[in-house]
Amino acid sequence: MAARFDVPKRQDVVIRALSYIPDDVPIVCNFLGDGPLVQECKSLAQSLHVGSKVKFYGVVDNVQKYYSQSDAAILISDYEALPISLVEALAQSLPIVASNVGGINELIDRNGFLVKNDPQEISEKLLLLYKSNQIDEIKNNSYEMYQRHYTESEMLEETQDCYLRCLA
Repeated sequence: MAARFDVPKRQDVVIRALSYIPDDVPIVCNFLGDGPLVQECKSLAQSLHVGSKVKFYGVVDNVQKYYSQSDAAILISDYEALPISLVEALAQSLPIVASNVGGINELIDRNGFLVKNDPQEISEKLLLLYKSNQIDEIKNNSYEMYQRHYTESEMLEETQDCYLRCLA
């Protein structure tokens, strides 16, 4: 999860979700970012005894480096527009588990799950991805979405088309 530790991001909900993951399932969440709620989240991880399931990296220079070493991306938030962190995840062919808020639903199409900010539901979706025998297809779906809508050339073309329609 690449996000600042502040409102509206909900790293606390992800940490609570990890407490529902059985100890024998090797799911670890890498938190990238910093902010006023980071210490609170670290304390929560310790109090829920999920310290071995989380890593706090702070601010990083290259999110793609961490995404390339990950099996999925997660973003749990109370509200969003269209988060760049998830577009970056698509570019790395990552399945996504994200809150069903704002424009996030535009990024999910057979490449992950939209969830409520409910720890148990999030843990269930993480386990589904972990156990999936269709993970390669899910990853391909993420990358295809990126190629179809979010490359630089696609974004420029869509922006130019929008301007031309407005000027017509």
